[in-house]
Amino acid sequence: MSSNIILNTQSNLDGEKITIEWRDLIGKRVPDIKWKQVHIIANYSGKVVLVYLDKLGMHHLPGGHVEEGEDIEATLRRELAEETGGIVIEWEPIGYQIRTDSKGKVANQLRVYAKVADIQSETIDIDGSLVPAKFVDVDEILEALGWKNPIGERIYELVSEKFTPSEESQQDLKAEADRMVEIVRPILEKYGRTSFVGGYEWGTMYDRDIDTEVWLAPDELKVAQKGIMSDLLNLNNVYEIKTRDLISFNADIQNGRNLKCILVMLKMFNKAGRLWNFDICLFDETDKSNNASPFNQDVLRKIEQMTDQQKDAVVDIKKAVTAAGLYLKGGSSVDIYLRVVEDGILKPEEYMPYAQKLADKRIQVSPKKRKKI
Repeated sequence: MSSNIILNTQSNLDGEKITIEWRDLIGKRVPDIKWKQVHIIANYSGKVVLVYLDKLGMHHLPGGHVEEGEDIEATLRRELAEETGGIVIEWEPIGYQIRTDSKGKVANQLRVYAKVADIQSETIDIDGSLVPAKFVDVDEILEALGWKNPIGERIYELVSEKFTPSEESQQDLKAEADRMVEIVRPILEKYGRTSFVGGYEWGTMYDRDIDTEVWLAPDELKVAQKGIMSDLLNLNNVYEIKTRDLISFNADIQNGRNLKCILVMLKMFNKAGRLWNFDICLFDETDKSNNASPFNQDVLRKIEQMTDQQKDAVVDIKKAVTAAGLYLKGGSSVDIYLRVVEDGILKPEEYMPYAQKLADKRIQVSPKKRKKI
């Protein structure tokens, strides 16, 4: 089916005649245009999350209007939290609609796919209304959303395989990780001693995350940060780059503040349009007390020496925790490694109580108060 579709139809809200043009964004960056709305095809334990909107009298995708000063990611995270109580684990753009009304007014509406967690069966939206959630199979969304048209069918085509359990082997993912690493490695090695941490070959590949260290002289950190950002932006398949300083408390230095590392967060597409995430830490090679790693040296040694059984356990536990909607990116990974190498946990069912405790401890941040448009 064509990636550009034009549909003449009527608004679900007031019956006004409108024209909608659809454009795919699989494997592409989100265009830098003014967005009116963003809606989420949310994958919660293999089901699509729908919310019931009173004013439409029907179920709809979670999402809503982009607030002044918000970027797309902030909007989708806020809207999901307000309407479902949930959190976004990871997301990627699917495509967008250009909606033109009978007076020629244009609105750009983005559609994204996201893995989500902590979805509630009903929540109270900021306008005080009750928002019940419904969970359906991906094959039911055309009927449930009234999407039996070429655009709805195109969206279904783009997302349906994402709700099907993947049969990718560890060997396939290892090969995919190797290809992504070889794109980034030459850039990083220009600036310092580079290593790809912990066995991206097996442990982090389920999340398509690769942790990277670059060790530099202290006076080279900021120069390398700018150079790496510039070089990465020249790659054709880069989706997003962000950077920030990671600070830790250290009582032995002035003001007790210590630069742990400069973090460069890279999202880039592979040839199939899947997003891979690189966390690239730029370290001061002279700082012997650096504590950026969540593991001490003894645990790191155990991780490096993990048996095949332990490696398989890490991947199997991550899959089970994600399927249960309890996976908290970063925090869960660290805890899973610790439980496997320190406590000898090898089965997903043995780990699930710990996953639940982690989820229960997550700090809930209340969405900002705003007016519903």
